[in-house]
Amino acid sequence: MVLAELEQELRDLKARVERLEILFRQALHEGRALELPTSVESLMSDLHQRGLLTTPPPPVLAAAFRWRSLPPEIQEMIRHEADHLPPGPTASDQILEDRQ
Repeated sequence: MVLAELEQELRDLKARVERLEILFRQALHEGRALELPTSVESLMSDLHQRGLLTTPPPPVLAAAFRWRSLPPEIQEMIRHEADHLPPGPTASDQILEDRQ
């Protein structure tokens, strides 16, 4: 992503947050109850009921189970490695190069 695209994305996100803040203040002012999920499970259940979240396929569930069964030290090591990958060509650059 180039800097201009990042700046535009940031402006879009700021606008969305401002809109949500306005809606939140309006709801508070009007005395409407805001029902917030009390746990991750209840949030996921609510999103699933609204059709915004689907049940992951079995291979994804298996991978998630394997990830969660790893010790926290190993998870952190993997995260650190993924966050510090050396710079290289993007996938699209590689595809373009392969086509030539």
